[in-house]
Amino acid sequence: MEDALSSGGLPTEEDLMEFASTRAEILPESYRDETIYELTAELIAHLHLCRSKLPRSETQANPAGWLDAHDIGWRERLPIYLPEDVAACNRLFNNLLSVEPRARGNGIGVRRYLYRTPSGDWKQGFIALADGKLAFDALAGFSEGRFRAYFTGSAGQLMSREFAQLYRSETEKNGSFTVTSQSTGRVGLVGPVAFSETIAVSLFRDGKPIPAVCWPGGSPRVSNCVVLRPTDREDRLEVLATGSVRSTLPLLFVLVSRDSSVLSHESGTISYIWNDDAQSLWQVEGMALIETNSGDRYRIQAASDTSDDRRLDFEQLFLPDLIFEDTSLIAVEAPLRLRQIGRSATADADGSVRILKAGRPVDARDDVVGVATVQWQDSEGFTVDRARLLVLPRQFAIRGEIDKGGARVEWKGLPGWQIDALGPEGSIATTIDKTMHGWMCPWNGTRSGYQRLQITDPSGVSVRARLHLAAKQTLLLDASGAVRADQPEMSLAELRGSLLLTNRPVLVDLDLRRAAASRALISRKIEGETPMVRFVDLAQSLLGLSNERGPCVYLLDDNQRTICVIQRPQEQPTIANDRIAFATIPADGETTVARSLMRPDEEHVLADDHRVSLPLPVGIAGPLLIYRRKGDAVTTRPTVTGGARDAVREEPVDVIARAAVIQDETSRRSAYHELLRGAATDVAAGPTITRIVRTIHSLRGLSPRAMDITRELPNFPTLLCRLLLAANGERVESIVALERDLPFLWMAQPITAWQDAALVEWERAKTELAEFYGPAEAQTQATTLMMERVGFLVERTHWFAGVRSALGFGGQLSGSLRELAQDHVRLHVDQSDPIATTLIEAAEHAGLPSEVAGLNYGHYATLVAPVVFAALARGRLPWSPSLAAGLRNALDIDQNYIASAFPHCLKHF
Repeated sequence: MEDALSSGGLPTEEDLMEFASTRAEILPESYRDETIYELTAELIAHLHLCRSKLPRSETQANPAGWLDAHDIGWRERLPIYLPEDVAACNRLFNNLLSVEPRARGNGIGVRRYLYRTPSGDWKQGFIALADGKLAFDALAGFSEGRFRAYFTGSAGQLMSREFAQLYRSETEKNGSFTVTSQSTGRVGLVGPVAFSETIAVSLFRDGKPIPAVCWPGGSPRVSNCVVLRPTDREDRLEVLATGSVRSTLPLLFVLVSRDSSVLSHESGTISYIWNDDAQSLWQVEGMALIETNSGDRYRIQAASDTSDDRRLDFEQLFLPDLIFEDTSLIAVEAPLRLRQIGRSATADADGSVRILKAGRPVDARDDVVGVATVQWQDSEGFTVDRARLLVLPRQFAIRGEIDKGGARVEWKGLPGWQIDALGPEGSIATTIDKTMHGWMCPWNGTRSGYQRLQITDPSGVSVRARLHLAAKQTLLLDASGAVRADQPEMSLAELRGSLLLTNRPVLVDLDLRRAAASRALISRKIEGETPMVRFVDLAQSLLGLSNERGPCVYLLDDNQRTICVIQRPQEQPTIANDRIAFATIPADGETTVARSLMRPDEEHVLADDHRVSLPLPVGIAGPLLIYRRKGDAVTTRPTVTGGARDAVREEPVDVIARAAVIQDETSRRSAYHELLRGAATDVAAGPTITRIVRTIHSLRGLSPRAMDITRELPNFPTLLCRLLLAANGERVESIVALERDLPFLWMAQPITAWQDAALVEWERAKTELAEFYGPAEAQTQATTLMMERVGFLVERTHWFAGVRSALGFGGQLSGSLRELAQDHVRLHVDQSDPIATTLIEAAEHAGLPSEVAGLNYGHYATLVAPVVFAALARGRLPWSPSLAAGLRNALDIDQNYIASAFPHCLKHF
């Protein structure tokens, strides 16, 4: 109920039923029934109405008491029996009625999770928090300004765009500075990413990267025994600690190697959950003992009187260019420093810490270099914590670069160590041009951006690693590390993990071609190593400008040489004789799915094996969209088919379904035009609006262009605005994201469209509330609900504050336009990503506010972007593809400034 009450608006009956049914896993099996769902939905609806009556001053005081005094009988109208314990009821209702609409999360750090996939397997991942202040010494040598943060490594392959923007500001103290981070979107769970992997980020300024840094809290979590705690989601467990643990939590989980022994102890209970080839997951109630095949023993105790989380802590080295093949290794600097975190009150309980080299104890901690094991055991012989270390000399360095003669590797500060090159098969490779501290290994088209190494410490113990190679020429490396000089066609998903390597500053162009009048171009300056995920949003924005189904973006270097072509997957299945045929075998993890156009928010998995041909389903009403997906990424274009000859035939139940079954595409799109035009301002079209919102929310990687009903939306601005006003909770994110794939931008929507949409949604709310109240009260409640809904949207995206003001709902604007513009100039003083001059010309034509006109907007062209948006919204400028390209470019450079300044510029007009 808290989730539903925090959604920020008045949910429809369909929304409430979905809230109730999708959270049914927390109920006992016998309660998972439609009647219970309906009762829960009715209760939530009544609580929404009760909360809408509360004055703002009472929402956090005693809402139940206020209702007792001003809304006599509200308890009796609730669809449940209330016990006689009035105090208990008041606590319950006060907690529920005081729930606030959820805002963006805050804080800095990393939370590690084990999450269950639809196949039932458990994978490792994380959530990064990126709102607040943090310390990065790597920014000490820079002036004030903004840095864009992207994940690297496995996370970089999964997270397609920047997740935060960092702002470095000077303080009054000489030489000191502060860094503030602001997330650029709601970053959900990223996975699979192993707990043993550092969560690192690349920071870019003016296209130039600085050395990658470890995100706070992103150090590896490496252990033979990982202890997890339950969360409010059944499919997600959060890492609590490593090693032996005592906790007051009633239930714990442990992730151990598959060959470990897990036994209950002293009336404890263990339950096997899952395993793969390497690890197994167990549930622990009470006490359990764990023994690994290496002889380490761990003790896990849940429901203890006290909590005892002890662990070893090291000053870990962050080596972004050196990846150890043994993921259990932790790199640290000599001399070895370790701390015992969470030590017990008595020395006896602490036990002892041993350092082992080649299985034998070492006495002198200062003399330890190379591979070593640190083991902390308590007085009963249980392992509190254990770590495998690679202790490297202070000031050591190793670097590699791709030369025309091969891979050159050089190092320093490693006396007594040996560095060898490894060939593809793992044997020692021949090297040339040898020196005391380096060599060259013939690269010979191995097509890898890494060189495999064998690093041997002075004791003769070897570890294997991959060293990242810098480029002496402009190179494109795909996610597998292959150098691509063949101008490949790449999907947006394939950009993840790919790199662009340069040996000098280069201006690259993203050019939208084959899009007739929508042709547009965006330029970016890059240098060194640039993750290709940086171009995902830009490419997606450019593709969104085109009305074509299959446009493409060319990535060009400064010599106008094509580096690659970015395009959504173009392979389509063919349908013949009631069978689906693909041209290629599905990749690992790829599934074939069907989506009924009559029920577009439902997706059905047809096959997840390696077949290229399979029969059409007969139990799903047509027409159908058939395509493949891998996770959230759709990997082929969908094909529309009427369905199998002997498939189930159903009579369309609503206008959307009736339009979907029209076979001729022209006629079908015409029917959708009529449907959408009517739904834009029809108060009674509430079910249609809800249906469209649900369809958009369920796309899950399928482009809105693939479905006629969503592809036509930009033609109806009032309907678009109504969809955003009507969406609740998580669905708002899906509606906002439409502008990435379709040729429109939210801030450019006409104010008149917002006014028409708000009026019809207010009338809709008033009609629904009239079932419970008289006309005057229903009108008052509808106004309150609309204010709540608008407030939620302002909280979600700052630019909506301008729309709120234009709708007459008041509200204070944050800061002033002068302050925002000056801060933008200050933070972008050394940035020079080019902006189309059409933006400047358009802004001057519309009329610049004095706060912007007095600044050097010719150099800082992003300054005028909110002015152009406001002029478009007020009808002072006509919409054009060239303006759209310039605005999308500006949004990519500084969305926060534009969204904050837009409301001020809207008042200017």
